[in-house]
Amino acid sequence: MLLTLLACGVPDFSIDGKVDGHAFPSVGTAFYGGPYVLFAPEELECMDVAWVERNYREGEAPTELDVTVLQVTFLSSDVEDGYYSVEGEAPLSAKLLSIADGALTQYRADAGTVEVEAFEWEDILSGTLDLTFDEGSFKSSWYAEWCLNLEE
Repeated sequence: MLLTLLACGVPDFSIDGKVDGHAFPSVGTAFYGGPYVLFAPEELECMDVAWVERNYREGEAPTELDVTVLQVTFLSSDVEDGYYSVEGEAPLSAKLLSIADGALTQYRADAGTVEVEAFEWEDILSGTLDLTFDEGSFKSSWYAEWCLNLEE
């Protein structure tokens, strides 16, 4: 079933919660590659996310797209399976990026966990997340498809 859903290109899950009014009632994009796992409510192609980086300048949009993205970034060069906290000197970080009209607003998760449960197939990653931000929270069981444009 999972393979069939991904073959259609649109994930079939949601991320519960809201952060400063931003929500993911359905996920249109779920990709991973290099050190990143990326979710967006909009449907994006792999080539549309080549702008993803480890760090962004507040206020400066890294892309011309108007998009909201939940980005998990590992300190290592690749996503690694395991159970991780985002608190303190964690091996990963999680940010909500809101990009609109050429401007970027970032929200960083300051508590919570991300679990990468399995590489179910060669190009599919799955896991859970439970993240708390000053402005709200997100929780989900998820899966993501490999995207070459997220490799560093």
